[in-house]
Amino acid sequence: MKKKIKMWPTPRATDYFPGVGKYVEETSTGYAVIRKKTRRKFGAKLADAVDYEERKNKNVEDTNGN
Repeated sequence: MKKKIKMWPTPRATDYFPGVGKYVEETSTGYAVIRKKTRRKFGAKLADAVDYEERKNKNVEDTNGN
């Protein structure tokens, strides 16, 4: 069975801004940003995806007691 590989977003010049991972949703192929009012999905920036993964990993560490 082939497993789909999750792709990181393409780096951009604006990725030095901090990411907003609380609006990111993990999809089967990568990451999407959900707009608050319209609930539309757009491709996430690299900084947003990294922030999302850091938040997710921090929550896992907190629940494991580390």
